[in-house]
Amino acid sequence: MASIKVRFRPSTNEDKEGTIYYQVIQNRVIRQLKTDYRLFMHEWNEDNNAIIATNNSRQNYLQSIEEHIDWDIKRLQSVINQLEKKRIKYSADDIISTF
Repeated sequence: MASIKVRFRPSTNEDKEGTIYYQVIQNRVIRQLKTDYRLFMHEWNEDNNAIIATNNSRQNYLQSIEEHIDWDIKRLQSVINQLEKKRIKYSADDIISTF
């Protein structure tokens, strides 16, 4: 069964936002699924792979991103479940293209 991980790629410029992406792993093949979700490095917890909740002007934005990530993960998991039910071989690329 495939697995999905949420990852953060920081910007090379410390003053700019980095990008959230999903890592889709199937049969030891890793593919990345890009998102448009942007965060600053201090808003990401690397240990938990999660957004750090803060009480600042971006709180609503960060909460919205968290909700979108949860929804995306549920959709990806649903795609994986559908492919598993078909009992055919599938790849990480198949998951991403179906998503």
